[in-house]
Amino acid sequence: MIDSAFVMAHVVFISYASKDAVVSNAICAGLEQRGIPCWIAPRDIVPGVPWAESIIDAIEGSRVMLLVFSEASNKSVQVQREVERAVHKGLSLMPVRIENVMPTRTMEYFISSQHWFDATLQPIDQHLERLVQGVNAHLKRPGIEGDLIPDGVDAPAPLAPSPAAAAAPPPPPASLEPSKESPLVVGNYDLTKVVAIGRFGSVVYAGEHRMLGSPVAVRVYRPTDKDNKEAIRARFLREARALQVMHPNIIHVRDFGETTDMMYVVTDLLAGVSLGELVRLDGGLAIPKLTQFVRELSEATEAVHVHGGFISGLHPEIIRVVREPGKKEHLAISSAGIGGMQDLLSTMNEATLRGQAAPHELSYVAPELLMGNPADQRADVFTIGALMYYMATGRPPYPAESFPQLLGRMLMTKPPDVATERPDLGTEAAAMIMRCILADANSRFATASEVTAAWLAAAQTPLA
Repeated sequence: MIDSAFVMAHVVFISYASKDAVVSNAICAGLEQRGIPCWIAPRDIVPGVPWAESIIDAIEGSRVMLLVFSEASNKSVQVQREVERAVHKGLSLMPVRIENVMPTRTMEYFISSQHWFDATLQPIDQHLERLVQGVNAHLKRPGIEGDLIPDGVDAPAPLAPSPAAAAAPPPPPASLEPSKESPLVVGNYDLTKVVAIGRFGSVVYAGEHRMLGSPVAVRVYRPTDKDNKEAIRARFLREARALQVMHPNIIHVRDFGETTDMMYVVTDLLAGVSLGELVRLDGGLAIPKLTQFVRELSEATEAVHVHGGFISGLHPEIIRVVREPGKKEHLAISSAGIGGMQDLLSTMNEATLRGQAAPHELSYVAPELLMGNPADQRADVFTIGALMYYMATGRPPYPAESFPQLLGRMLMTKPPDVATERPDLGTEAAAMIMRCILADANSRFATASEVTAAWLAAAQTPLA
């Protein structure tokens, strides 16, 4: 039986490899300075109690396990045991990635469905405020007995889990991760580490040009026998062509290539986080930030239209919030969208086609595309509106667990009014978002430029 005083002494268990002690202790100090008590070894090992017993007691007395994820912790048997115990006990698990490595098969089993907190850019101090927000969000979730939150923790209101985030693609297989001894080479590029997961299970790598040494991001796709290779190839190529445009809110495509077993798109490599990660940690965006992002998203969409592309299906996990030293953070899109049914079918896996799942990107696809009609600018207005709804509320307007359910909700129901959750937006701005996501395409705004003009006018309207 765990002593109740011991249980209340901490709410966060920090699991780490000894190699990462400096970073882990800095995280611990930063959380505790902000009112979140932590347990960390060896500081909190109970004198006279066996090491393993102290750790088990500490995990059972915690609400959240914060996993400091690195190459060392990824391979640590002790860390794997701690993670297994935390999952078994029902703790919220929050992996904090301080190095870009992919989980081992054992670790992937436990953490593949978790939301990652990326802190690869050092020093760790720059991430602490957002890390605290993430921990507090976990603490407000229904948890172990008592749902206890310690005195002094300034936790925000409960955050509704994002269906889009819950359906986010899993990490790539460990076999795709380049090793230091044998880096993966694609065309003229050395690939050094995995950055993210793209569409269709493609993998986005950081790398550099083999001769010039310039940093790049390379999205690699290896089709399987089950994939519609020609449809996906056509979409990859069309995206590459549509995104060959110099625009501050579009990640420029530098190169496209293919071999017998893969195809790849090369773009600029930009520091930052995904829009999904930003919203999950910060919640609904404040009006100035929302206004900036709406304008940037709409202007990028207009530029894509000029080059014959669409953005339908663009979703928060593949939109970049770019953060560069000395510059204002801004949005950048890295993928053109669904142009028609062939594109849509190539996006869907077998579970989706059988009505057993709904990929997260489909929540941002207009219903007329889901029914087989070709894309047009009004379909992209729906995508912009769905993204605006997400940025304002923290969730997509039509969450669903299957494709039929998603389409049914889009056609037969209305999502909760943004004005109810975000009265600070004002009635006109909220109504403008709701108009963008109407099922009837003719009732939406006709173009992205109309969306921009309507938002700028509505955002300046005094609150009623």
